[in-house]
Amino acid sequence: MTNISRPYRTGIDALILSGVEILASDGSKAWVWYIQPDPYVVGSVVKAGTSVLGIATTLTNRYKNGITDHVHLRIHDANGNKVNPATLIPS
Repeated sequence: MTNISRPYRTGIDALILSGVEILASDGSKAWVWYIQPDPYVVGSVVKAGTSVLGIATTLTNRYKNGITDHVHLRIHDANGNKVNPATLIPS
């Protein structure tokens, strides 16, 4: 199941930068930020490798001195412990 999520609570970035929160069947949660979520993904069931979550957005408004545009991934296990996403993504 997915919901809209925002990486920042205040300021212009709270209005511009968004993403999705994904609640997995095992109780873990993932947040994918710096995307414009696809309107059809909210409330839907998504599957790795087959679901389009949205379109990446630029970070140039937040980082005036420059940053490489990227998508931010944060994962917590069912107990709320942070998980390193690199350990879950095949190389």
